[in-house]
Amino acid sequence: QTGFVEKYIKSKNQLDRPDFDYDYSWEYHGIDESDPTKRVWKKYPPLLSHHIESLCRRGAPRYMYRPNNHDVEGEYEYAPYSSQAPPGVSTRYVYFRCRMEFDIYTGAARAVRRIGEDAPVGDPWDAMADYLAGVEQPP
Repeated sequence: QTGFVEKYIKSKNQLDRPDFDYDYSWEYHGIDESDPTKRVWKKYPPLLSHHIESLCRRGAPRYMYRPNNHDVEGEYEYAPYSSQAPPGVSTRYVYFRCRMEFDIYTGAARAVRRIGEDAPVGDPWDAMADYLAGVEQPP
């Protein structure tokens, strides 16, 4: 299998819809459900976006997670042995500096970006994410 196989599941759990005080949120460049030939910027689920922002603010190089399973954040196999992820490990990395997300087991990659009302204008790393996603830059 290729691509980002594990999908985000909407939950009725209040923890998945927090009202955090961060001014930023995170988006990934994903497939548009209405037209699978197009890619669009999509927001991460709120709790996941909060965790990504929290580690970014602490100066971590990356955030490791598995969709819909917050109990395995940061857990990994030293050397993945197959294309199937075993239970209890993270399956994705979000690298802050290069603004990319990688799926460990499928090899898929996609651009991510940090957005918000107080986002720095002209942030070179978010400009890189737009470039990698094929988004036109203003002159």
